Amino acid sequence: DFRHWPQPDLILVPDSQDAPTDDYYTNCYSPYPGKTDLHLMFPAIYRRARDTVEVQLAVSRDERNWSWPSRTPIIPDAPEYAGGIYPGPGLIELGADQWGLICPSEESLHNVGYYFEPELTRGGELRWALWQRDRLSALKAQEHGQVTTNKLEECSGQSLILNYRTSPNGWIRVALVEPTLWPPARLDPMEGYGYDDCEPLRGDSLETEVRWKGGADLSFLKGKEICLRIELCQAELFSLAL
Repeated sequence: DFRHWPQPDLILVPDSQDAPTDDYYTNCYSPYPGKTDLHLMFPAIYRRARDTVEVQLAVSRDERNWSWPSRTPIIPDAPEYAGGIYPGPGLIELGADQWGLICPSEESLHNVGYYFEPELTRGGELRWALWQRDRLSALKAQEHGQVTTNKLEECSGQSLILNYRTSPNGWIRVALVEPTLWPPARLDPMEGYGYDDCEPLRGDSLETEVRWKGGADLSFLKGKEICLRIELCQAELFSLAL
């Protein structure tokens, strides 16, 4: 009904990492494969000052509130496609362990074909942007780092599963911490579930259980709140499930 059009909602706005000359050009919305409560966008951000386009990733749980996992391009620029890459909507499962986006790409700079050389043929082609499943973005430590998650509510009571990759010399360890809001304090890990109790994870795995002193059973956490303290050395952590 074009006579009673609803007011638009702001869902993604520029921040301090965007230049005044940047445009959020196309959205490329996609539901997260296999999930009903996770949503993705692959905005092609037009950098007017440089006349180039780059693709970033935004995520949402409710389709209203969106955030950036990172402000670095999720699809790197390619010199042969200076005009930009514009992903089409819909992240597609291409097999058990691979996802892809169909991306029209252009050879000439954005403004060249439109304004300066109107007779120019805007060459380009369709390409695939490919990822392993569940590996669109990662928490990465090139050397050594540590992070503590916000509290995870109502744990399933199943084992903790990590999707990760490490260098030959890298590793990941996890400690379990009971959350508290007040008063602020430095919290020790739960007894038996500290870094020293955890078997380091190494290599490359889409799904591996975290084990403490040989055990992975976390049934005692079912329905409880917990925080994860994660230590990474030359490693990438793509996702976790608990």
